[in-house]
Amino acid sequence: MRELACASDVPTYLDRGAKEILAHVRGTAHLVGRFQPALQPVWPAERSRVFLWAGTRVQRTVFLALREAGLEVHDEHVGLEVKAPVDQTREVLRGPQERTPDPRLLAARADRELAARQCGADKFDWALQDALWAAAYAEDRLAISRGAFEVG
Repeated sequence: MRELACASDVPTYLDRGAKEILAHVRGTAHLVGRFQPALQPVWPAERSRVFLWAGTRVQRTVFLALREAGLEVHDEHVGLEVKAPVDQTREVLRGPQERTPDPRLLAARADRELAARQCGADKFDWALQDALWAAAYAEDRLAISRGAFEVG
């Protein structure tokens, strides 16, 4: 996907709407240096951007881990914007590389902040006990591994 966003040719199978989306993504890619490096400062504010390019599960997991660490984070779909300087963001991301985050805590945060149990829920999630729902959410929708938090 990153290669498509950074390329210049337009696939022939795209309809007009898809071409507009691709143009927007390519404009963003140009503004952020083709998404390199993966962890970037945002000036002039004390913020940073994280580009993972590892899929929705990994990005959701990293988002929740950063929130669990007390940072303000916005999911911009193509990456995460963190209201913290690059050094602080990097330090927080190093923590899960050394020890795996508790999936129950991340699931509980997803439920509180993303309404995960209601909005992205399976049909009978409402009937599950909290601990069982958290375990199922972590298994199905999170990527709990040390490698998920590597940002170069």
